[in-house]
Amino acid sequence: EGGVYGAYLEAEVNGKTYASLQAAINACVVGDNTIKLLVDTDEDVTISQTEGVNIVINGGNKTYSGTIIIDGNSRNDGAETLTIKNFNFVTSEKDHYFIDANSSDAADRYAHNVRIESCNFKAEGEAVNTAGSIRIRQGFNISVHANASNMHSLFQGYGCTGLTFSACSVFDCKNGISVGTSTNVK
Repeated sequence: EGGVYGAYLEAEVNGKTYASLQAAINACVVGDNTIKLLVDTDEDVTISQTEGVNIVINGGNKTYSGTIIIDGNSRNDGAETLTIKNFNFVTSEKDHYFIDANSSDAADRYAHNVRIESCNFKAEGEAVNTAGSIRIRQGFNISVHANASNMHSLFQGYGCTGLTFSACSVFDCKNGISVGTSTNVK
């Protein structure tokens, strides 16, 4: 059950293959789920954080030029986790954001328990110093271990609680890490 066979496959979740990263994300409905990106892609996806659903997305060092939108479902006390790791994010699109949880809509905010590990963010061409890596509004327990080059910034946070940055590098960027009105920042 589940999965796609005999078609162009973009992602795998818990051993089953899917034609798109979004389809793999949508297949994560309960428990612990590991998604593996199988190819370079520019697909935009939305991850809706759901009670009892933990997701790890392993980019496998593939190139990703889309946007990952994180919808916290207006739950600032959720225990579920989201890990995004081993991605090479690259864009030439001006003002592009790769990981975005910046909704001002009360129903979508409060991304929580998010880990961004061993990711590289790079802007080229028109995107140099305009594209942003990670943007989170009113998030909780966010951990970043990443590198950025030629980006506008590595991280823009607004009103977050519990931000942790470790082994981050920012090269030739317009800005670095902005935490705005965030609290409990390490």
